[in-house]
Amino acid sequence: MTISEIAREFNVSPVTVSNALNRRKGVAPELADRIRDYARRNGYQPSYLAKSLLKGHTSLVGLCLRAAPSDPWFAGLVNALQNRLFAQGLYLNTIIAHQLDLSEEETIAREKWVLDFFAQIKAECILIGPLDSGRYQVLGNSGRNPKLVAFDALDPLPIDSAGLDIYGGIHLALQHLMERGHRKIGYIGANQFEEKNAHARTRLALYYNFLRTHNLEQNPEWVIHMESETPENIVPALTRLLESGAPLPSAFFCHNDNFALIAAKTLAEHRLVAGKDISLVGFDNQPVSSWASPGFTTVGFDLANHVEHITELVLAKVRGESFDGPIYHLEPARLIERNSVAALKQPVNF
Repeated sequence: MTISEIAREFNVSPVTVSNALNRRKGVAPELADRIRDYARRNGYQPSYLAKSLLKGHTSLVGLCLRAAPSDPWFAGLVNALQNRLFAQGLYLNTIIAHQLDLSEEETIAREKWVLDFFAQIKAECILIGPLDSGRYQVLGNSGRNPKLVAFDALDPLPIDSAGLDIYGGIHLALQHLMERGHRKIGYIGANQFEEKNAHARTRLALYYNFLRTHNLEQNPEWVIHMESETPENIVPALTRLLESGAPLPSAFFCHNDNFALIAAKTLAEHRLVAGKDISLVGFDNQPVSSWASPGFTTVGFDLANHVEHITELVLAKVRGESFDGPIYHLEPARLIERNSVAALKQPVNF
C-alpha cells in the first residue's frame, strides 16, 4: 500500500496523508487518527529509500565478499562487523561475489557489478575483501569509488584498508616448526584463489617463499590441494599421499584450523597420531583449535581489534572525513602453542 492509495481512500492529497502519518501539523486530529489506523490495518510500510532521500543519507554499508563465507574466519568477521556497525546505526548489506563455477572473467565482472550496485543504491561506504593490489587494478573504475574500503588487504593499496599480517603469521608458524626440528614441511588446504592469484602475500606463496629462503625441500606431493570448496575435500588427496608409500613430511602447515582438524582425523584413520607421528600447525585460532585433541598450535589475530579498525575506516567515510593519504591498518599475528607439534631430535641449522 502506498501513500497515494491511502489518499484516494480518504479523498485527500498525498501531502495530507504524509503529514498525518508523520504527526505533523495541518491535519485535523480525528482525520489524522483515522488515516494512521487505516494505514496500520492495511499493512502500510514507509519507504526506506524515500526516508533516506529526505534525510540525505541511507545508513547503508555495502560488503562485497570475494571469498567463500564457509571459511570460519570470514563468517566470524562478517558477524562481528555487522554487529559493530549496527551499534553505530549502520546496516551492513552483503553480496557474495565468489562462485566456484565462474570463469575468471565472469568473476571480475560480478565483482564490478557488486561495487557499482552499492554505488547506485547510495551506500555510504563500500567494503571489499580480501583484496590485493593486482586485483584492485583489474577492478578499474569500479574500484575508484571514493567510498571504497578494503578489508583483509594482502598488501598496501591506494585506498583505505585494514589487513592482517599474514606474512608474519606464516613466518611464526614455520619458524616454530623449524625450531622444533622439522625440515620436511607440507601444506594442507591450497585453494583456487591462491592458485589463480600467485600473489606474494597469500599463505601458499609465503609457504613456498619460506621454504626457498631456508633451503627446505619443496615437494609438490606434500602440497594437499582442495578438490572443491569445502574443507572435507582435502581428504582424498591426503589419503592418496598417506597410502602411496612415498616419503611423508614430518609436519604440515594447514591453511586454517578446520583443515588441521580434518587432517588429524584422516591421520588417525591411517593409524598416525597428530602431534606425535606428524605435526600440524593451524591458522586463524578458531575455537576448534583448542577443542581438538591434541589442541592445535596455531596462528591467531585479534578479531575484535581488526573489526574496530575496519569500523573506524567505515565511519570516516560516512562522516566525509579525508586523510592526507590512504590509511593502512595491519593487525599483528601471534603464535598460540598447544600440543600438535612434536620436537624432533635432529638439530636445526638456520
